[in-house]
Amino acid sequence: MGMLVAEFALGKTAEAARRQFSDLVTQDLDATIEMHGLRKDGTPFPIEVRLNRAEAADGVLISCGIRDITERKRAEEELRKLNEQLDQRVRQRTTELEAANQELEAFTYSVSHDLRAPLRHVDGFSKLSSKNIAPSFPPMPRNTSRPFVTRSSRWEG
Repeated sequence: MGMLVAEFALGKTAEAARRQFSDLVTQDLDATIEMHGLRKDGTPFPIEVRLNRAEAADGVLISCGIRDITERKRAEEELRKLNEQLDQRVRQRTTELEAANQELEAFTYSVSHDLRAPLRHVDGFSKLSSKNIAPSFPPMPRNTSRPFVTRSSRWEG
C-alpha cells in the first residue's frame, strides 16, 4: 500500500499520525478505535482499528488490525431508522387506541343512560303488578315474577 497505518487511518501527515498512535500505544491497554480511513481515490470510509500491545524481551510489540466497517455502520443506521419508525407507529397506535377507548366509554355511558328509563318503567310495572294483581294469582306465577322484580331493581341501583 505504501502508506503508514496511521496515515491510512487518519488521513494525516506521517508525523501527526505517529503522535496520535504513539499516545495510544504507550498505554498498557489494548485499544479499538472507530475512525475513517481513506480509499486510494481519497474518499473516506468507516474503519475499526484494533491495537494490541505486548511486552517482549527486546521491547514493545504492537499489532494493528484494520477492518472496513462500512456494512456494519449501514446496518446500524438502518436499525436506528427502523426503531424510529416502530416508535412512531407505536405512538400512533396508542393514540388511536386511546381514542377508541374514549368512544367506547361514551357509548357505554349512553347505552346505560338510555336503558335506565325503560327499566324504571318495567320495574314500576312489575312492583305494581306484584302488589295489586299478584295476590289473585296462584303461588306458581307469583314465585316466577319475584326474580324479575329483583333483577330489574338491581339494574336501577
